[in-house]
Amino acid sequence: MTAPNAKHTITDEGSEFLNDLCEAWSGERSELQELVEEHGLQLFTGGGGARAIVPFPDEYITEFYFDDWEHETFYVAKICGIPSPQNYREVEIWNRVYGNSDADLFAPVDAWDDKYRWLLMKRVTPVSPISGDLPYIGNGQEYYVDSNAPERIEGWLEDEGWHIEDAPENIGFHEEREYPCLFDYGGVHPVDGEIEYPDWLQAAVDDYNH
Repeated sequence: MTAPNAKHTITDEGSEFLNDLCEAWSGERSELQELVEEHGLQLFTGGGGARAIVPFPDEYITEFYFDDWEHETFYVAKICGIPSPQNYREVEIWNRVYGNSDADLFAPVDAWDDKYRWLLMKRVTPVSPISGDLPYIGNGQEYYVDSNAPERIEGWLEDEGWHIEDAPENIGFHEEREYPCLFDYGGVHPVDGEIEYPDWLQAAVDDYNH
């Protein structure tokens, strides 16, 4: 079963904002920071330099409104100025798990760019195995502490045919559905194979790097 791509729920202003974010990603960091701050938002910790992670304003989604949501936005946008292998990977994994028993282990990807420059993922609150997690504290992000969360997630993934390398850094809690899940799938691999990238995507990355 293939997951639906809900791009149609993004307003024209939202699509323009996503494109502006992608263009700003390709420039100086200050350009991206200024664009995000103009919308009263803050860049998240993470992304590893290959992506920027930004709260996506609720008013740019036409079919959803959550008046009791704890966060200031219901979605995050994962942004890259070029076709992103990380975005492709997360969309591909979400398509594989959608409608299956293991879907609850992954924060949902609800919309994405055809060239994988951006995707919209449901926002979760980070879960850290340690108290005093400096990256979250430094960025002012709320987070939960659960020392056993990585081991539990790893076991659940193995039971469903997945292996993960970096669970402690990528677990979140989905308040709407009240379950822990992964908010970054970069370290997730199928036990019986691997995620393969299309040639055109790898070529786009090579062109950018040269």
